[in-house]
Amino acid sequence: MNWFPRNAGLAEKLYQWHGGRLYKKYVDENGVPDVMHAHSLLYAGSIAALHREKFGVKFVVTEHSSAFARKLISKKGVEIAKKSALAASRRFAVSQSLASALDDLIGNKAGEWEEFPNIVQKKFLNYEFVEKIKRPRIRFLNVAHLNKNKGHINLLEAFSLAMKSASNIILTIGGDGPERKNLENLARDLGIAQSVKFTGLLSRDEVLLEMVKADALVLASKYETFGVVAIEALALGKPVISTRCGGPESIIRPEDGVLVPVDDPSALAAAILRMSESGELYDEVEIRSSCAIRFGEKSIVNRLAEAYAGLINQK
Repeated sequence: MNWFPRNAGLAEKLYQWHGGRLYKKYVDENGVPDVMHAHSLLYAGSIAALHREKFGVKFVVTEHSSAFARKLISKKGVEIAKKSALAASRRFAVSQSLASALDDLIGNKAGEWEEFPNIVQKKFLNYEFVEKIKRPRIRFLNVAHLNKNKGHINLLEAFSLAMKSASNIILTIGGDGPERKNLENLARDLGIAQSVKFTGLLSRDEVLLEMVKADALVLASKYETFGVVAIEALALGKPVISTRCGGPESIIRPEDGVLVPVDDPSALAAAILRMSESGELYDEVEIRSSCAIRFGEKSIVNRLAEAYAGLINQK
């Protein structure tokens, strides 16, 4: 537990203390590691940086957090992040957008930030395609935490606009969060409550089943570092509509779906209409194949192995 969430300096000390105990336990059981991989600058990177300083063990860091791009990190937190980045031998970010933001925030002294995406779970890539059936209603799915950053107000307004021209579309919103009640009220106020379903919190298996039933995924976020649900949908051969909110630009090709501006319900409505009229033109087999090549476990693991080997072999 982070006992000091508002004090980055004390939090760093706490994490380093616990990290030191775990590092000793690891060494006792396995010997000194050849390389470490930290999955955040705060505070895993601090732990790895401390052990590089003490024992000379090289490490790489992968940053996932949108807090850096959204400027939500305190001044002290940024100082700690810079120190971690400087100590790392290689620096990865899960999207090009986040890599650019980290370059701007931390500076070039730490070295280049490389785009290195997340892995899509095997169960999404391995799920057998179901035969396409012409359904009377076209199903759009959104999966996200129900907070203001996820842009659900824009999504509901866009869906309301699209329904004026296409009454055969329905929207399922998977997830829970502080905005749920407001969003349910908004759906009623817009007169679309009968066509919008709120499922509440979903497990990954439940997300998979909802995606199988959907015709397309639609995301309206204001900012995303990556977009795991987007690659899960692509793994199932589903086209994706998303805002240009950071991570999705590194994921969604023209063959995969449509990108629209952030905070533009009209553009989002137009994309929903286009998808409802021509969604069957997307090639589900090609979408899945490309997803596997870019985000599949084999591809990502091979890249990681090469990165680790490169550090181990350095003089």
